[in-house]
Amino acid sequence: MTELIAEAREYATQAHVQINHLRKYTKQPYQTHLKRVAQMVQEVCDCEHVIAAAWLHDCVEDTPATFDDIETKFGYQIRQYVYELTDISRPEDGSRKNRKAIDRDHLELASPEAQTI
Repeated sequence: MTELIAEAREYATQAHVQINHLRKYTKQPYQTHLKRVAQMVQEVCDCEHVIAAAWLHDCVEDTPATFDDIETKFGYQIRQYVYELTDISRPEDGSRKNRKAIDRDHLELASPEAQTI
């Protein structure tokens, strides 16, 4: 594991632990999801920026972390991947079905690297 990936793992884990974030149905610590995503990405891609973004992909969506925080710590490229993966819909956008459609449309425009995640 590279230093960048280790830093992303630590940052994401701490961001989710800080808010006591658990998986919805299993109640496992949220980092189990992040670890699995990063492992799956690593099976098909050896780019450390993409693997680091896999660890960070839910930080802005679920924790107090901001895109600026991600960019300051990990650089513009990883910030961009995280942005491309972050849901943009809001509760006022209507039903869950409508919100998911908005988020799918957003992801459709994402880079191949973000779509890999």
